[in-house]
Amino acid sequence: MKPLTIKASFPCDVTIISNTFLDEYMPRANGEFVKVYLYLLRLTYSSADAPSLCEIADKLNYTEQDVLRALRYWETERLLVLGYAEDGSLSGIAMTNLCARRLAAAPEASDPSVLFPAPDKPARKAVIDTPVRSDGTISASRLEELSEMEDIRELLFIVQQYLGKTLSPSETRRLLYFYEELHFAPDLIDYLVEYCVSKGHASIHYIEKVGLGWYEEGITTVRAARQSVSSYHKDYYEILKFFGKNDHHPIEAEIGYMKKWIETYAFPLDVIGEAAGRAVMKGVARPFQYTDGILKDWNEHGVRTLADVRAEDEKHREAAQAKAEAAARPAPRRSGRNARPAEQHDYNFDEIDAMLIDRQKKGIPESKE
Repeated sequence: MKPLTIKASFPCDVTIISNTFLDEYMPRANGEFVKVYLYLLRLTYSSADAPSLCEIADKLNYTEQDVLRALRYWETERLLVLGYAEDGSLSGIAMTNLCARRLAAAPEASDPSVLFPAPDKPARKAVIDTPVRSDGTISASRLEELSEMEDIRELLFIVQQYLGKTLSPSETRRLLYFYEELHFAPDLIDYLVEYCVSKGHASIHYIEKVGLGWYEEGITTVRAARQSVSSYHKDYYEILKFFGKNDHHPIEAEIGYMKKWIETYAFPLDVIGEAAGRAVMKGVARPFQYTDGILKDWNEHGVRTLADVRAEDEKHREAAQAKAEAAARPAPRRSGRNARPAEQHDYNFDEIDAMLIDRQKKGIPESKE
C-alpha cells in the first residue's frame, strides 16, 4: 500500500495544538475523530517515513474506514484537505493552519489543487469562510458567487437538461453542496445526475443520497464512480438471477438488502446464491427478507464460504438427530406418580426362608418395616 504524504504550511519543530481547535472544534467532535486529528498533527512534525492509511489505523487500533470517516469529517470542517490519486485512492493529507487568526491567512493549505495538483485541470479558487447550514446547503451569498463561475454555469445548464426543468434556488444550493463542501469536481456532479436520471430518479433527494454514498466510499473521480456503479450493478443483477428475476431492475428495498449482503456481511456471490436458493425452494412470500435472515445467522456464526455452510448444516443435522433420538428413547417405568424406578437386585430366597425360620425358633419377632 502506498504511503500517504502529510503536509502543512506552518513549519515548526514541536507538535502544536491550536487553541482554536481546543476551543471550537474539539468539544463538538467525536472522540475518535479527535484522536485521528491529533495523531496527524504528530505525524506532520515527525522525521519518520510517511505512514500508510493502514499503518495509521493500526497505530490507533481503528479500521481504515474509521480513519477515512475521521478524515472526511475534518475535511468538511476545513481543518485539512485530502488529495487523491488518479485511481481515486487517498494519496495525501494537507493540514490547515489554525494558528492564524483567520483560515484565509493560509490559502495554500486550503486548496487541494495547489497541494495535490491534477494534470490538465485548472485549479479552482478555495473559499474558506463559507458557512455550512445544518440542512447541508450553502449560503445565498456563496450561491451567487458560484453561479458566476463559468464551469458552474455550464454544470447547472447540463443538469437542468437532464432533469427537464429549471432548478429552484434550494435545489441549486443542495446540488452545489457537493462541489463546495465535499469537493466533487463539476464532471463528477455531472455524472452523478446523469446516472440517477438514467435509473429513473430525478429528485434532488435521491441525487443527494447517491452522492453522499459515493463520498462515503471515497469516490472523487468519474472513473472511480463508473467502476463502483459497474461493479455493484453486475453483482446486483447476478443476485437477482438467484431469485429468478432475470429481466428485473432492482428496486430500492432490494438494493438495500443486497448492499448489506455484499458490503456489511462481505459474503461472496455463491454464498448469497445458496441462501437465496433456499428461500426460493421454501416458497416464502418474502424471499429477500427470508434470505436476509439466513445470511444474518450465517454471519453471526462466522460462515464465509460454501464449505462453512456445509459444516454449519452438518452441525444442525447432528443436533436435530440427537434431539430426535432423545425424544424417541422410552421413559423409565414408575409405580405411582412420584415413585422412583424400581431397583433390581439378585436375592437368594432359600437363605431368606432359613433366616426367617431361625428367627421364629429363637422367638425373635418379625420386623414391621
